Amino acid sequence: MRKLNLSMIKQFYFFTLLAGLLLRSINIYSLMPSKYDGMFFTFLALWGGILLGIDFFSNLKKKRFPYDKLLILFSTVILLSSIFNRQYGIIPNIKLLIWSCIYYFLAYEFAKEHFKDNRFFKSIDFTLIITWFVLTFSSLVMFFLNFGFEKFYSPRDRIRVGFLESRLFGLYGDPNYAATGAVIVIILSLYYIFKIKRTSLRVFLIANIFIQFIYIVLSGSRTGEVVGYILFSLSVFIFVLDNKRFENNKIVGVFLGIAVAIAGIFSLHILIDFTKDLFNNILNILSLHEMNGKIISNSQSNTSLVRKDVAESDDVSNLRFSIWKSALDIFKSSWLVGTSPKNMIPYAREHLPSTFIAQNGFIVHNSYLNVLASTGILGGLTFFSFCIRSFFEVVKSINWKEAMSSSYKYIYFLVVFAYALFGCINSEFVLEHTIGSLIFWLFLGRLIGSYKNIPKIK
Repeated sequence: MRKLNLSMIKQFYFFTLLAGLLLRSINIYSLMPSKYDGMFFTFLALWGGILLGIDFFSNLKKKRFPYDKLLILFSTVILLSSIFNRQYGIIPNIKLLIWSCIYYFLAYEFAKEHFKDNRFFKSIDFTLIITWFVLTFSSLVMFFLNFGFEKFYSPRDRIRVGFLESRLFGLYGDPNYAATGAVIVIILSLYYIFKIKRTSLRVFLIANIFIQFIYIVLSGSRTGEVVGYILFSLSVFIFVLDNKRFENNKIVGVFLGIAVAIAGIFSLHILIDFTKDLFNNILNILSLHEMNGKIISNSQSNTSLVRKDVAESDDVSNLRFSIWKSALDIFKSSWLVGTSPKNMIPYAREHLPSTFIAQNGFIVHNSYLNVLASTGILGGLTFFSFCIRSFFEVVKSINWKEAMSSSYKYIYFLVVFAYALFGCINSEFVLEHTIGSLIFWLFLGRLIGSYKNIPKIK
């Protein structure tokens, strides 16, 4: 009974944490006094810390140690890096370390242990699906109303609501994170369309896929599009390879799968371009209003979906190449334990003032380079070893002959892979405290748990 009650408390904690992170993803939430947000997440950190302590002493009493040793080493390196760079500030790093431990040793471990709890994970899935539907639908309403609002603090610290700068921010704080979330919601919606028999729910999921796709297009997020292209082509390839016709001729299946995947990417690209053209025409209509017989332009609207920061720039990476080069220079200057996750900018301004990060104050925009520069070679080796080992374990846990029709495993693999891809272009899932971090570690934990419990052939 105690174990059951503790499990229920943990589940309630994860839903409370998810609700808080979802609120943080809404841009107008930032208009509220930050002290309330700070108090709420401090409470959640203390609650999570207590649950971690209960787990630790319970396992110690049972002479069990289920925690991943590589993640323990990685957390230790974060602590050491924070101590070595304490002159720049240590409190933000300690806060991040606490949240990292909650993700690594509470969420990840819970999902590993309770990987068979379909009810819990289904509730997580539908919380994401429904929330993204509400936020995206509201964002699309803002597009059709030509609504845009901006509160400016600095070039990198401002709140944008609605349709601005030829991009649909809507109710989301960042279109790149929102578009990637839309890709994930499309994946989950497709999965449940085939799993659920209720017609009304299927209609809702189909409608959700439709509006999420439109948001990806209107958001102007190239990151979301790239993640979508890769996941779509991978799924098409596996779908072709799953065909029983190629069971005895895998080489033909592989080549045909690659060809169909490439054709699928081109088809998806054409569909995205068609949708952009369609909404460009709608935008031209919306941006003009007839008043007293005269046609006037709406000052809140844009006349095109073409992003000026991309179209008028020769830098295809939108400054990312400069940021990544700067991060590598910082890593070289402190290669053993790094700068610590929250002290990279002050470290760079003192030791490497001519670097791009020091001069502009940008974050790394790459999870893997961020790990390397923040925690050095010690952190990089431990975390990358964990990633490589987890990848092979997840691959082994999936029945690839029936991947498309199997249970949750392939779908959860796509979600985890989506965040891993997103981490190549933005900071996500590691050394971060976001929705993506929680979902990544819960879903990865479930996949690893299913692998650990595969019956061993004697």
